[in-house]
Amino acid sequence: MPGFKKSGLASDTQTTRRPYAEKGETGVYTQGNVEHGLTDNDWDVVQVKKAMIQTSKKVAVLTIAEKVNTQQKIKVADLDELDIMVTEMNPSESIFKPYKEKGMQIL
Repeated sequence: MPGFKKSGLASDTQTTRRPYAEKGETGVYTQGNVEHGLTDNDWDVVQVKKAMIQTSKKVAVLTIAEKVNTQQKIKVADLDELDIMVTEMNPSESIFKPYKEKGMQIL
């Protein structure tokens, strides 16, 4: 396609070390539970998320209550690869106990 430049996203993501990978900033929310980890239903998005996680020192997941303890068909990461979950819910709610036990900080 004339004027179209290939972004090189995968190579850029693999060579740049980011302090945080933030999942919600791209409009993709957590689809995770303790058994299945972080999941999504779009193969291309999953590949970008995996690259972001691999090149980040910490991973923050931005999510809404409706997405906690749900599962999609493609696995992105195990919960032990995620460091922080940011949600509108109160972090002391019992739904977050298994996540905290896996080492996640809930904000």
